[in-house]
Amino acid sequence: TGNNGNGRFLGGVQVGGDWQFHPNFLVGVEGQYSWLSGSVGAVFPGGIAYTNDQRGLGSITGRVGYTWGPGMIYMTGGGAWTGVEVNGGATLGAGPVASTFSTSSTRSGWVVGAGYEWMIAPNWALRGEYLYYGFNSGLNGTASFPALGITATGNINKFNTSVVRVGLDYKFDWWR
Repeated sequence: TGNNGNGRFLGGVQVGGDWQFHPNFLVGVEGQYSWLSGSVGAVFPGGIAYTNDQRGLGSITGRVGYTWGPGMIYMTGGGAWTGVEVNGGATLGAGPVASTFSTSSTRSGWVVGAGYEWMIAPNWALRGEYLYYGFNSGLNGTASFPALGITATGNINKFNTSVVRVGLDYKFDWWR
């Protein structure tokens, strides 16, 4: 087992809409996609190593917010998707008996979070938010060692991601 807490940068796009149904309450929906930089990896005892490259995060979420003056606090949650590629390998014994594996897929899951948005100009808002993504379906990889008659299989059971994001939004007031 392993737990990787390495930080990475992400950047992306979002589009959404809000409906203010009371002077201080609103509901909304938002779609977003972010690209992630780099990859992370781990080395385990026994000559086993892997890297995972989580290439992007996408989500479609709903949000509920409370406004006062130029500020808004909100909670958000919904469905999420990520593209991930895992590469690994192992070396057994003192000799050059080695094997590698590579697998990639798109995983689905969920996201929840909270944030704060501040109107900095008539149509511009600055936002800060924390999001927690959960991807609970397994991702498998197999390394074979034919010379030894051994096959090793690995599984990533949970693939969770925490994101702290700062964003700049432009608000269209089409229905005023």
